[in-house]
Amino acid sequence: MCVALQTKFPGCKCAQEYEYTNSKGVTEQYSGSCTMSDWPFAWCATVNCGIKAEGSSISTGYWADCKPFGTRAALETELLMSGEECTNKQIDACEIEALRPLAYRCDANTATKSEMLNPLPASCTAEALANKTAANWAQVSASGQDSFRHLRGVAQS
Repeated sequence: MCVALQTKFPGCKCAQEYEYTNSKGVTEQYSGSCTMSDWPFAWCATVNCGIKAEGSSISTGYWADCKPFGTRAALETELLMSGEECTNKQIDACEIEALRPLAYRCDANTATKSEMLNPLPASCTAEALANKTAANWAQVSASGQDSFRHLRGVAQS
């Protein structure tokens, strides 16, 4: 359990006292705290706010995810911000090709490029595809690695 009175719903706080009947039928009692009982994230019962509970397992009839604090809050904020960072750079045809699994890539062989409906540019050779890392989501760029260094306590160079 963790102590946190704030929830992810603005203005909605954890109930001071509540009971929860878990999936095993055991009634648990809480006093102004969060729990992870039957849920992968910390949550608590709320009063007339949050999400309406189905059935009567929560004594107040409502619940909400607890607002994270400390390291978890910093990590969640960093992850949300990373999803908002978009580039205006257009992905070229070779970078798109580099994203395809090998079995589904268009032929990078210059001898057969002319037969393709939308041929790749001449600069998109098999070697160029192997070297494309900017658009390859499976590989971590240097800037992506650095964005979490301060959370891991690693000094940036």
